[in-house]
Amino acid sequence: MNIENNSNELEKSLRERNFTFTQAKLNEITSFAGFAMIINLILGTGPFTVPFFAMEAGLVLSPILLILAMIVAYISATFIIESLSTCNAVESYAIARQSLIDNNIEKESLFGLKKSFEFTKISAIMLGTAGRLITVCIISFYLFGAVAIKCVAAAESLSSGLSYLIYGDGTHLNAAIGFDLYYVLLGLFALFVIGFCLGDISKLSTLNSIIVVFRLLTVVMLICGAVYSMFRHGVTPISDLPKANIKAVPSVFSTFIFYFMMHHSLPTVVRPMKPEKEVKPVMLISYVCSMVILVWIAISGMFAFGHFGNDCEQGFPCKINKLYNKNFLGIPFLGQLVNLYPVLNIAPTPVLVIVLRNNLINLIFSDQKPESLPQSLRVLMTIVSFLPSIIACYVLRYNLDSMISITGALGGTFLVFILPSLMIWKSRKLLEEVIGKYSSIHSSFFQNTGWIILLLAFPVVLGVLKFIAQ
Repeated sequence: MNIENNSNELEKSLRERNFTFTQAKLNEITSFAGFAMIINLILGTGPFTVPFFAMEAGLVLSPILLILAMIVAYISATFIIESLSTCNAVESYAIARQSLIDNNIEKESLFGLKKSFEFTKISAIMLGTAGRLITVCIISFYLFGAVAIKCVAAAESLSSGLSYLIYGDGTHLNAAIGFDLYYVLLGLFALFVIGFCLGDISKLSTLNSIIVVFRLLTVVMLICGAVYSMFRHGVTPISDLPKANIKAVPSVFSTFIFYFMMHHSLPTVVRPMKPEKEVKPVMLISYVCSMVILVWIAISGMFAFGHFGNDCEQGFPCKINKLYNKNFLGIPFLGQLVNLYPVLNIAPTPVLVIVLRNNLINLIFSDQKPESLPQSLRVLMTIVSFLPSIIACYVLRYNLDSMISITGALGGTFLVFILPSLMIWKSRKLLEEVIGKYSSIHSSFFQNTGWIILLLAFPVVLGVLKFIAQ
């Protein structure tokens, strides 16, 4: 489609592409707060599940898969940031053309992240109404699952931790009080999450900045606990550890992609980050740091607990548990602190709920901003966004590993590989059509079309490997 030079024709054409030309005042967050949110989102689940899945893939293959998952997730994340910047630039350009007589528009100023475009809104602009509906369905399914995983892990860990602290085992407390404490703790966790969800993302910056400090301290404790176990109970011989289980690649890689998948929240998190020139460096540092931490935890866990065959319920030390933090309950004091790691998801869980709520509001209420709705309606939409996850917590409590694999497989296929690839392809065509080729501070490092093809090829390769494994 050729867009006319006339500014009115330009605006009309862009409105047909789902641009709305609305403005809303948005609060800002510091680059450290942005770093904290990204770290909390990436490391929300990984540290207490990665050793279990690493054992499935093997000592050699699991670090390779983690590094590869980080790289492809980071590439697609830069595509989303560039698409967000392009949406801002095209809309700002149309507005500038209406207010300027000549064409001397400073291009770099157009690409600032002045307006918030939710993930589904970017999809609507780049992929049309059908693309938007598909994106909403995928994001909803993924976020329902991701929130449920975090809630299950938090309530389960807190319940077993309290039981072990009082009675010395992980189940006696429930027998003593006559009911399952998990459901009470799940309800309390849900109430806290809803309370934090009533504002916007900027209101969570302080909470995330505090939690990320405790998170990194707990990561250090996880590694120290593994080292302590090695000194106390011996190191697993390399010969006893699995090296490379090719059959596990599709499911394990999907799980590792799940760890690095915060693409659904990227537009919401990076838009208010200031200064904008630090957005890409913060993203890169966050991804690399998270990858190093996960590799370190995975390898230390395998060497510390890989030679045990008993379940943790049968005594400590034990084989690697699906919730790795339970492996440390036998270590005095440190074990109790480490077991509370999933409770730190009180920080990233509201971010996920807010992102889902904002995307649903954007769809249902014709691109209205959440802050423009009455408080009662915003509360209702928050509950609607959170309720399916709570139901899933009751139904799928004992299938955490399956929840992670399924959510990671579907979410990874679309939110990391397919949608970002299609978005960046369409956004670059739109930019060239309206403004012309231009490289801004938010442009991805990966400009060659080959990177898009590479991302689109990943789901195909994984599918083939899964078929062969069966």
